[in-house]
Amino acid sequence: MKTIVICFIMKGDTRLTRSKQVNQEHKDRLFRLIFREREALLSLYNAVNGTDYEDSEDFTINTLEDVIYISMKNDLSFLIAGEMDLYEHQSTWNPNMPYRDLVYIADLYSGYVEEHHLDIYGSKAIRLPTPKAVVFYNGTREIPERTELKLSELYEVKCEDYCLEFKTLVLNINYGKNREIMEKCRWLHGYAVLVDRIRKYEKYYPTRVEAVKQAVEECIREGVLEDLLRKHRGEVMHSILREYDEQSHIANEKKWSYEDGYNEGRELGYSEGRESGYNEGRKSGYNEGEKCGYNRGKEEAVRNLVESLQELGVSFEATKEKVGKKYQLKEKELEAVVKKYWK
Repeated sequence: MKTIVICFIMKGDTRLTRSKQVNQEHKDRLFRLIFREREALLSLYNAVNGTDYEDSEDFTINTLEDVIYISMKNDLSFLIAGEMDLYEHQSTWNPNMPYRDLVYIADLYSGYVEEHHLDIYGSKAIRLPTPKAVVFYNGTREIPERTELKLSELYEVKCEDYCLEFKTLVLNINYGKNREIMEKCRWLHGYAVLVDRIRKYEKYYPTRVEAVKQAVEECIREGVLEDLLRKHRGEVMHSILREYDEQSHIANEKKWSYEDGYNEGRELGYSEGRESGYNEGRKSGYNEGEKCGYNRGKEEAVRNLVESLQELGVSFEATKEKVGKKYQLKEKELEAVVKKYWK
């Protein structure tokens, strides 16, 4: 009998706002809410690895608290048959995942060595579980069904043989992707269906709450995650809406960045013009700096708006319409600028 040690990492939410840093604990978010169940977690592991472990009672669950990271992330790690698996859910694309996972695995190794009283300074080689990092991605950016990100892709100097490498497997779990894995894990399939329904209903319902409520009720009627949604309907609703609140927070941060960039550019242009000492030069420098700052701020604002709308699932044409109305851009310029920032 193999023993599986499951370790859930409960993370707080550390955010830098314009006035202060907020550190607040939260309940599980939806992905980890689903896979905190033994049967669901074992099914996910089997689906990803092509294994057929059956008895979910063969593992124990441990919880690590007060592990604080920037931004909320849903992940869980567990040790099974000589492996140390790190599973993480992401709704936004991030090419730095291998670095984050490397740091995370290093922390887990530190705890593993201490827990098993391993002598890292002795003459006998210690044995460490093999690390394996998987990211389950369900953002709106189009990516392949399977993507392997390498730590070496982040190195400034490239070479043939790196002394340190770390790989993260990214699985696209949007509805319709990775069908084989979805067929083997009904919980993952149910999660994909629920998220897909929410995104669709957001286009037809006046409020996000109504869209989420409709999607949840429809999934219950169709038997999708029925047990979980019936037992924990309130917690599920809270988890989903909190995730959208975080996306709104990110959008606001981008808006503030634009405002700061605009003011900085305007002030810089004015100062450069003033240094000439001549009224005409001062006026010219001010106007030029103001124009430069304005254009710089406007372009940054357009980029942030395009990225935010894309992350929220808005179509390319709808994004063009919103950007065109907000910034009064002509068709040719509008098409070019939206394409420029559409990932």
